[in-house]
Amino acid sequence: MDLQYGRFEQILTQFLLKSIHIILDSRVPSTRPYSRCREVKKSDKWFNLALGDRPSALENLNFWHRNLTEPIIIDIILVQEPPNCSCGYSLLPTTSGLGTFTETVIERWVVQCEYLRTMTPQSSDVSYKKTYKKSIILLRSLFSMMRLLPAYKAFRKLSSTNQTCDFDIYYKVSTFSVPFSRTEEEL
Repeated sequence: MDLQYGRFEQILTQFLLKSIHIILDSRVPSTRPYSRCREVKKSDKWFNLALGDRPSALENLNFWHRNLTEPIIIDIILVQEPPNCSCGYSLLPTTSGLGTFTETVIERWVVQCEYLRTMTPQSSDVSYKKTYKKSIILLRSLFSMMRLLPAYKAFRKLSSTNQTCDFDIYYKVSTFSVPFSRTEEEL
C-alpha cells in the first residue's frame, strides 16, 4: 500500500508542477528561455509533454512540497504606463510607490489537489496507469486551452521581437491571495 501511495503522490506532484509550468510558459515571456535545447530532460518525460526548461518559480516552490493539498495561486499581472505618461522608464515589476505604472491582475490560477482519503485504489498497476493516462489528457487540455484565452494574445505580442509594447506581464506565486474587490471583479 505504501508503494502505491508513493506512486500516486509522485504522479500528483509531477502533474501539479507541469500544470504550473504550462501556465507560466504561456503567459510570461521572461520565463521562457531564448535558446531551447533539444535534449529531452527527465522532467520532460513525464506525461509525454516536453516543455523545455522549467521556470525559476518552480525551483522556488520548496514551501509547497510539504503539503500537496495547499493551493498554489498564480497571479498573471499586466503592468502598463498611464496613457498620458511620457516617461522613459522600462516596464519592470515594481512595487516602489512611484505611481507611474498601473498593475492589473488579468488572470488568477489556483492549482490545488483535493485529496480524498476515502478512495482506495483497486489494483496498484491498473489504478496507477489509469491515473497517469487521465493526467496526460488533462495536461494536454490545459496546454491547448491556455492558447485560446485572451491573455495569450498579450503574451504573443510581448514575445514577438519586432514589436515594442507599452505594457509588460509578470507573475506572482503564493499560497494565499487577497480576494478581489467588487470593482476588480467587474474589470
